[in-house]
Amino acid sequence: MPSPPAQERRALTIVLSVLIIDMIGFGIVLPVMPDLIVGLTHTTLGDAARMSGWLMGVFAIMQFMFGPVLGGLLGSFGTRAPFFVAGGLALINAAAGFFLLPESLSPERRRPFALSRANPLGTFRSLARHKQAPPLFVAWFLWILAHQAYPSTWAFFTKLKFGWSDHAVGLSLAYAGLTMALAQAFVTRRLIPRIGERKAILLGLSIGMAGFLANALVPYGWMLYAVSSFAALQGLVFPSMNSTLSKLVEPNEQGELQGGVASMQSVAAIIGPLLMTSVLARFTRAGGPVWFPGAAYVLSSLLALASLIVVITLARGVFARVKPA
Repeated sequence: MPSPPAQERRALTIVLSVLIIDMIGFGIVLPVMPDLIVGLTHTTLGDAARMSGWLMGVFAIMQFMFGPVLGGLLGSFGTRAPFFVAGGLALINAAAGFFLLPESLSPERRRPFALSRANPLGTFRSLARHKQAPPLFVAWFLWILAHQAYPSTWAFFTKLKFGWSDHAVGLSLAYAGLTMALAQAFVTRRLIPRIGERKAILLGLSIGMAGFLANALVPYGWMLYAVSSFAALQGLVFPSMNSTLSKLVEPNEQGELQGGVASMQSVAAIIGPLLMTSVLARFTRAGGPVWFPGAAYVLSSLLALASLIVVITLARGVFARVKPA
């Protein structure tokens, strides 16, 4: 039997491989989505952006409905349970869950599965018992909503403003992914323990806010690469918020927390694409108030600012209750 550290390394390799495959599939679709919709519907890029928003919204609705169910199964049967569920559709996930991934939730920390909690309303009602958690959930939701500008409008935005080809859009996405990966590998995991989770969240939100605004205003396409390099540090937000919330709930509520987070992300993924693509369409259509393809990123910058204000004001008590990372 491999030693525990060896098991952990193997599990991490498997999880990262699955995520990479998932992101490759996502990255293949995004660059060609504008031309694909335009070719099928014979409409403008602005109207095609709105249609893609509806497509992404339907996908997110399914995530919203089933995220708490998976979270409830995780809290009742262990962290490998989602892999067994997914194994019904993909045997490779079942094999990974049963043979390769070590269990991290001990039996004494589990609790019976309850359908009353395994739904979005039940999950949030349960987590709201922790009085300090809701403000951070609000800040996190605003941040996730702001981030929906990237997957829903990036290809349309760059084609409209800079006339980029599918190839150019794909290269920009690959570069953004690379900078984020490097930031996570070499900066995030070292910086958060040094400055603390609250400062990491504030720094990440500030950088993200500036990055959104810079995307909207830069006059040349090559400048977006510089913005991506700088904005990669917005990756400080997610692990810091997740870690802070994890410390506020009991060990047997961790699965419920992750299910709630998944539902919250799904709500943002339902609203965000519809909102962002509608803003882009409004400001790029003929006869609109003004031609400004970057309008969605200005909106994202304002949402990030709102998230920052919530963390500074309403969520201050959260960090007083948790131990430093």
